[in-house]
This record gives sequence, C-alpha cells and structure tokens, in this order.
Amino acid sequence: LICRCVECGVPRAVVGAVACGYFGHPQAVTEDTNTPVSTTLRPSLLFQQRVPTHDSRLTTSHDPKGCSSLESVTGVSSKMERAWSVLGHLTGGVAPVNPVRIVLFSRVPKAGNTKTRLIPGLGPAGAARAQLLMSDRMIEILGSVPGVELVLHYSGDPAAANAWLTPKQRRFPRLRWTQQVDGDLGERMASAIHGGFVDGCGTVVIVGSDIPAVSAGDITTALQMLHGDTAAPSIGAPTTATTAATERSPTAGHPTQFEMVLGPAHDGGYYAVGVTTAHRAGPRPLAEYRRLFSADAISWGTASVWAQQLAQAKVIGVSASVLPTGHSDVDEPADLPELERVLGVSSATLRHPTLSVVIPTLNEVANIRGVIRRVLAAASTTLDGDAPSAGVLEVIVSDGGSTDGTCDAVECMASELAAAAPGGPVIRLIKGPRGRGRQLNLGATAARGTMLIFLHADTILPDRFDATVCDTLWTPGVALGAFAFALDCNQAVVAPHESAAATPPLPPDGFVFSATMRVLEVTTNVRSAYLHIPYGDQAFFIRRDVFWQHDGFNVEFPMMEDLDFVQRVKQAGLGRVMIAAGEPAITSARRWRNHPLGLLGVTGVNQLALIAFNVFGMSPITIAAWYRTLV
Repeated sequence: LICRCVECGVPRAVVGAVACGYFGHPQAVTEDTNTPVSTTLRPSLLFQQRVPTHDSRLTTSHDPKGCSSLESVTGVSSKMERAWSVLGHLTGGVAPVNPVRIVLFSRVPKAGNTKTRLIPGLGPAGAARAQLLMSDRMIEILGSVPGVELVLHYSGDPAAANAWLTPKQRRFPRLRWTQQVDGDLGERMASAIHGGFVDGCGTVVIVGSDIPAVSAGDITTALQMLHGDTAAPSIGAPTTATTAATERSPTAGHPTQFEMVLGPAHDGGYYAVGVTTAHRAGPRPLAEYRRLFSADAISWGTASVWAQQLAQAKVIGVSASVLPTGHSDVDEPADLPELERVLGVSSATLRHPTLSVVIPTLNEVANIRGVIRRVLAAASTTLDGDAPSAGVLEVIVSDGGSTDGTCDAVECMASELAAAAPGGPVIRLIKGPRGRGRQLNLGATAARGTMLIFLHADTILPDRFDATVCDTLWTPGVALGAFAFALDCNQAVVAPHESAAATPPLPPDGFVFSATMRVLEVTTNVRSAYLHIPYGDQAFFIRRDVFWQHDGFNVEFPMMEDLDFVQRVKQAGLGRVMIAAGEPAITSARRWRNHPLGLLGVTGVNQLALIAFNVFGMSPITIAAWYRTLV
C-alpha cells in the first residue's frame, strides 16, 4: 500500500495501516482516496519501513523533512543495497530500515587483566568478578530493550568470549559479539558507529559496561531524542538536514532533532553516546567520526571529556544534546559504594566469596558425622589466592523428619565446633517437611554464603573443593557446576576424620561388581561432559543469586528434582552447565551394592524413569510410585 504523509507529503510504503515512516509524523493517508489510514498508530522507535532501491516508483522521491525511509543510504556499499533489494522482494517490496544497534564495550573478565584500577580494593580476582557482574547486568538491561540489535565489542580471548556469551543467545537471540579494533577509545568508538551504519543500521548507541546504574529507560530516552520524539535544548550546531526539517515543518513546537546524544557521567565523562542518520541523507565518512572522537580534541580518562566532546561536536557541525540523568561509573576503589548500591553485593563478598554447604537428610545418622567432618577438613585455607579466606561459611543440614538420631548428631557436632573454633564455620540444623527438593530449597533460603553447594549425605567432596567451586562459578558464562562422578568401591577414599590419610576401598567388593561400577562411572562422566546433564549425586553448586533466578528446585517433585533443575538452567540462557576439572565427588555404592540385581536393578530402573520423564512426559509423582517398589 502506497500512502502519502499528511505533514510532509512524501509517499510512504506501508504494510497494512502503518503510520508515516518518519518518527515525528503519526499520520498517513492513502494516495488515491485522501482518507486517513491511521491517526493513532505510531511507528516503532526502533524500526522504520524502507522501500528497497529496486522500486522505481519511490526511489527518486525526496523527503524535504530529512526523512531517509525512501532514500538509499548514502555511503553504504552496493552489496548492502543489493541485500536490501533481495530482502524487499522476499517481504513483498518492504524491507526494514534504520534498525537500532546498541554496542556494549566490555572486556572478557580475567583476573589481573580486568578493572585493574579496582585491584587495590578488591584484589585481581575480585576486580574480575566485579567486571563480570557489571557486564552481565548490562547485557540483561540492554537486551531487554525491545527490537534492538545488541552487539558486544570485547577485548580479550575469543574462545573465552564465545564460552561466556554463547549461552546468552538463548535468552537474547539478537545478541552478537566481536573483538574491538585496535586503537584508543575514540578510534574504537568511531569504528563501532560507522560499522553499524555500514551494516544498515540507522542509529548506533554505545554504552560502557562499568556504569551499573544505567537503565533501559536511559536508552529509550536517548532513542527518543535522536529520533525527534522528545523535546530538549540543542547543544552545538544543528546539521543542515535538521535545520531544513525544522524550517519546513508546519507543526508548531515540533521536537528538536539531534544527531548525537550523550549520557553524562558524574566524573566528567559520559556513559553512553548515540549517533543517528535519521535526519541526514546517510552516514558521515569514517574520517569524520574519527575526528569527532579524536584524542587530539578529547583527553580520554579525564574530567573534561564530556565538555570536550560537546565542543568537538560543535566544531564538526554535529547537533548534540545530553540525557537528563547522570550516572557514576566504577573505576576506582572509591567508586565501590556505587557498585554495592546497584548490584547489592558487598566489596568483601567480591574479595572473598563464601560457600554454604546444604545437606538434605532423612535417617542418615550413619553418614552425617563423617560427611560434615570431610567438608570441614577438605576446605582450603584460601579461596582464590588473593588473601586468607574462610571459604566454607556454614554447613546447613536440612532434615526431612529423621527418626534415627540424625538431628541429635548434627546438634552435637554444631556445639562441639562452636566451642572448638569460635568465629569459624558453623553447623546449622533446619527441620522441615520431607522431600528433597523442598529440603534443598529450605537450606538455600537459610544460607548466607555467596555460593551454594548441594551435597547428598552419602557423598564426599574432594580436597580444596571450595576453591574449585569458586573458580568454576566465576568463570564467565557458567551458571551451574558439578563435580565428576565416582563411586567409593573404586576409589581410595579419604577418611572423614583425616585430611590426608587414605584407606583402601571399603567394603571389599568382587571383581564383577567393581567392573560394572567402573562402567557406570565412565558412562556417567561421558554423559555429564558431553550432554551437560549432571545428577544430584555429583554435588551441584551455583551462585545463590543465580539459584533463585531459576526459582530453586521444584518442591512438587518427589524425585528427579535435580534433572528438572538442570534442564531449566540450560533453557534459561543465564549460563551453561560445567563439570569442574579435577578430582570427583565420591558417592557411596550402597544402592547398587544392596540391590540383588546390582547395576541392572538400580541403573536400569533409573533409565526407565528417565525415558518416562523425558520421552513420555510422565509426572515424577507417578514415576516415584512405581520406582520405590523396584529400587
């Protein structure tokens, strides 16, 4: 449908009843009947409609208002124009134009290479954790802006960037990433902006990753100012296209148009810069953008950056304005209160993340003392090498109604530990209704540690497990971790009351049993490594905030709560599941040892339960009813 804009008189190609492609003109009328097509619909702030260059009816039309929706983008390669033409044929003659690209500048978090000015306050690993939290937050915020293309320009190892960002594409399909070009900050900004225009974008907004208080509303306001939907005082010289549009507009009080908008930072710099071609015939040459952000005119890293940028825009003839909201960046230890305020995490936590070990129990008096002793003995004295750290903050036993003295044993150990090591790790007992998922959630609710590890009462952890947990969970892109799988019948198990002495496998088992258990270990670890589906007896660990972002375990499931949780983590797009490198968690083989059919009786039934759950969608409640009669 070809329509004519009421205000500027230029024909518009529309799909159905879509308003004029120019953001300031909400109305369009049909060319033949001169009746309004739409008086209420406005085009998206993020997309306009473009008639591709192969349409001879409209490509010669000129928009006196500076609208670019009917013009070929000056400066864009013929290859890009042919791409628009092909897309136009595929979509019935209308192809999208002027999409918005948001560019996030960041680094791949790595201790010692990231946020180095924060190291005096947080240590190398803590500074990297701060970078990771701020970058992940910005991806969440910018990815929530509807319809935009989000491109992360990073510096660092490409393999690490892929591991970090690939899982997030499930959550944000428009997310892409690329390495930053060489050069100073101005060169990288000029390249990112011009590159977006060459790729067919009409507006490019660059945001830094170290300003945690930036909101989606800030970005929306910037787009409104760039697209002429919000009046604001002009700073600098208006462009020719802007001047012409203002002079010819018959609408009084029409919003001012800007080619560039800055988001001011409280330290004299700026946290965002947006540039648009919406009011020009096309993008400027790359040389002009380099001049706009030239280090010869702007002293990057100083308190005069914001003022110098506006002055340089005026010299070049770029109309510029500023966002009404300023924010503080986080560069120095003195800036850490801003990070703590926005992210809700303390500097002490970033320096030394702590770990809460949650153990669900039901009549485990024979195992619980040894498991708790092993947890306390195997923990390292330093968590990340920066400085001494408690590592394990607490051991939480979440009991589901034991009647064999388990609770008495835990309370006795708690008193003994409090007397022997005041100020150290504590043992806490929580009582609640039976059900592993419910018990685990109760323990997580009571936990105070930064990280959680869910440990079965018949499983022991490897030496320095807390350091392994910390290294794994703060690896960019990891949401959930677990240890490799091993059974005590095939391992030299460390005695619970000793930190280094090993005992022979107990109890002694026959060759056939040990061989079948070896097969089970291998197949379980292959499944975990390649399918990223560990089970609960591999000791899940996760950051506490991420655990609750996934809503915890399903309390309605009497079994398979671990599989359900892993599947939800993988689908959510917050990160991947990772099996920790190093020593495995060692689980008791008592289930297989006590069943008359051994591997076939336990693992065979487990596989039937998995098929019923994954293939036939059977409820875990139904599965549990027949599972417990067979195992």
